[in-house]
Amino acid sequence: MRLSAIMVLCCCCIGSLTAQVKFTTLVNETTIGKNEYVQVQYVIENANAIRDLTPPVFKGFNIVAGPIQQTGMSTINGSLTRYEGIAYTLRPLSVGKHIISGATAIIDNKPMRSNYITVNVINASTNNQPPNGFFEPDEQPALPQMNEDYILKPGENAVQKIKNNLFVKLEVNKTNCYEGQPIIATYKLYSRLKSESRVVRRPSLDGFSVYDMVQPDNYSPAIERLNGKPFNVHIIRKVQLYPLQAGTYVLDPVEVANKVSFVKANASNNSMQGLLDSYMDGEIETHEVTLSALPVSITVKPLPLPAKPANYDGAVGAFTISAAVNTLSLAVGETGQLKITINGEGNLPLINAPAINWPKEVEGYEANIKEDIDKTIAPIKGSKLFEYGFTAQKEGVIHIPPVWFSYFDVTANSYRQLKTDSFTVTITKAINKQQAAPTAGAKKSTVYTPWLIALLVIVGGIVLLWLIKKTGRNKPQPLSEKSIAIEVPQPQKDIFAEARKALHANNSNLFYKETGIALWNLFAKKLILTGSTLNKQQVIDKLQQKGFTATQLLLVENCLKECEVALYTPAQNTHKMTDLLAQAEMVAQALEKK
Repeated sequence: MRLSAIMVLCCCCIGSLTAQVKFTTLVNETTIGKNEYVQVQYVIENANAIRDLTPPVFKGFNIVAGPIQQTGMSTINGSLTRYEGIAYTLRPLSVGKHIISGATAIIDNKPMRSNYITVNVINASTNNQPPNGFFEPDEQPALPQMNEDYILKPGENAVQKIKNNLFVKLEVNKTNCYEGQPIIATYKLYSRLKSESRVVRRPSLDGFSVYDMVQPDNYSPAIERLNGKPFNVHIIRKVQLYPLQAGTYVLDPVEVANKVSFVKANASNNSMQGLLDSYMDGEIETHEVTLSALPVSITVKPLPLPAKPANYDGAVGAFTISAAVNTLSLAVGETGQLKITINGEGNLPLINAPAINWPKEVEGYEANIKEDIDKTIAPIKGSKLFEYGFTAQKEGVIHIPPVWFSYFDVTANSYRQLKTDSFTVTITKAINKQQAAPTAGAKKSTVYTPWLIALLVIVGGIVLLWLIKKTGRNKPQPLSEKSIAIEVPQPQKDIFAEARKALHANNSNLFYKETGIALWNLFAKKLILTGSTLNKQQVIDKLQQKGFTATQLLLVENCLKECEVALYTPAQNTHKMTDLLAQAEMVAQALEKK
């Protein structure tokens, strides 16, 4: 079966400056259940001639659908990208890790092979449904409805079309809460248009402890329906907020700058071919608009004063507490250890070390704190360990009393008090570390002491004579032409080393962060810019003075912009990261030569 469609990508990030041929294997899921499906696509981009596109043998899978031939195009910054490929729906035959090999093809008269991908098949279900875009062989494929609104029809108002099809929302799970009770805030970009988007103003979240729940490189866009229409939804930021004190707070909106492009439909030819002709003829209309969500007010209630325990220190949630000592017998001067563990869910990171009422004969030390928590769920769940060292200075028996801990239970709307077990530790006599004085051995040592001294004197004299002779031979000599040392240049430090590590680890968020840091550090050092002078405009001006060409300046702007944008957009693919690293290295090399 053959599927041929014209696809325009939504919310594209800035791509490479030059179109490169790419041959890529893509899957929709890398972990699936044994009764689920995986979508495999072999995609070739920007090729002039393709022949002999051959899929591999799918070992460990049955082919459910395919091959489905795909052709299409996308645009980024007005630059057209063509792609062709084939796709399959596969069902696994057994659990375990299966390798999906790359396809082969002759592309522009060169043999090429795409990358391989490992798919982990597990017994449990992942709720992975048969992937979108695939259908049983007898089904008739429906044209996608997601991107219809990138077409500007005759008589349509572009501004109104943008307003209806591109917007930012701030969603919260509640607007009233207690101090210390978490609120989930999600900043989303909804789009049915072809748009390049970047965050220009980040929200201020004063009055809260903020914990990010979603990292951009771990999130893929979703599709949500609003008023019956499907939208591409990108999470800009998702956080859980723990209010620090009572009051009314306004969650500031995020601001997103967008460049929206429309294909202008020809009134005389509204067919698909007519739209393609309009597109190829450059009949594109662009608009720039900055969007922001409406601010949201949060009312934070104070915790109830009646019945508040005297030892209450701000914990809100549901917790348990336990204690242990590393020994019940301790010598005077030795250090013992008391461990307090708090488990549960709530504002765990904000819980302080519980107070210990040490006996007067015991010296207690400040707690060492360790956390094992999951901040991706709300409330935060996990455990917090407090390790207290202690010593005693005299023999006897000491009693470590129970440790009290209280928290506010929002569900029950009341305070809870917990306590640990008490411990009795026996303090024994200090260990004598001094060794008994030698007797016979000392006498024997005394007999041989004069001989040892004589031997040391002889050896010392020999060494002294050798040093005198060596000094005489090593008198300063005039330097000859041949004796002048040549300084070997040291290898240059790789300023993109951390970015390269992140690329190899396929950590896109860290990659863009480290690439941006490396570039800004390079500009600060080479252009002598600091503080407020270290900004994009100053960098461009300085590079222009150093003789950078217009193309090189465009390369610099592209690198900086892509590093900034990618931190707030969904995960990037390896090809885009590799291209950016190559461009950044070109910028660095050009600056080194100036």
